[in-house]
Amino acid sequence: MEKGRTAEDVRKAEALLKKHGIASIERRYKGDDDWEKITVEEFIRRTEWANYYKPGTAAEALVADGAIMTPWAFFCAMRADGLKWLPSGKGGAS
Repeated sequence: MEKGRTAEDVRKAEALLKKHGIASIERRYKGDDDWEKITVEEFIRRTEWANYYKPGTAAEALVADGAIMTPWAFFCAMRADGLKWLPSGKGGAS
């Protein structure tokens, strides 16, 4: 855990993602073609703890839109069956 950050940040994000049926998160760096599965902690570290999103908002944004980005990467919510997760009202079944 990084200094000043807590495991509670990660637990809250995990609970929110699970509640909405998001099984995993994938990341793709801009300019790259490959997506890679990452942990919720890595997602929080690269979004909120890197100060691109306010604390507690990155997972909320992912639930709201199905994908978010930072200046250097895209993050996509995934279902358990490996398909991209889409929020209700945007063609998804959350």
